[in-house]
Amino acid sequence: FIKEITLEKFRNIKTGLNADRLFIDFSTQKNPVCIISGPNGVGKTSLLSYLTPFATLGNLDVRESNKLILENEKGYKKIVLVDDERNLYEIEHFYTPSDDTFTIKSYFKVNGEELNANGNVSSFKELVAEYLDLEIGYLKLIRMGDNVQNLIKSKATERKTFMGKILDSVDYYLKKHKEISQKERDTKLIITHIVD
Repeated sequence: FIKEITLEKFRNIKTGLNADRLFIDFSTQKNPVCIISGPNGVGKTSLLSYLTPFATLGNLDVRESNKLILENEKGYKKIVLVDDERNLYEIEHFYTPSDDTFTIKSYFKVNGEELNANGNVSSFKELVAEYLDLEIGYLKLIRMGDNVQNLIKSKATERKTFMGKILDSVDYYLKKHKEISQKERDTKLIITHIVD
């Protein structure tokens, strides 16, 4: 689950909330469901888009991704996640202005150990896939709306590639489930023979 998020110099947060910095501590929640409410234009959809480990939205949002950070400002994003085994993931992105866009350095800590010391975005994405089993393309499954490049709006070849990745994962889990189920049946059979 998401423990906390910090956003600094994000354009839509400045526009919606007139804030240069937003910090939300989700760890104080007593319920598993969190409701984000507010009037139109305050940045609810933007905040939901930023609740991912990634530095940008990739090609998910049709709005210009170069405008993510306030012009000529250094941006910062930190998101802290905790998994079922209580591993703590601290993810930080640093945005530095560069011409009409920005450069990004992305860092990935697991239980306090930095695994991406050079800040390289490609190796960062590999770590997210390895440790969190998440790729930026998967976000197309959970977002809908006019400003979102979701799976339905993708080209046929993009949909095939995407579904192929997902089906490979499903095949792996089905195979493991079959193996575990067989071991469970074997164990029950052994226990039954011992008891008899």
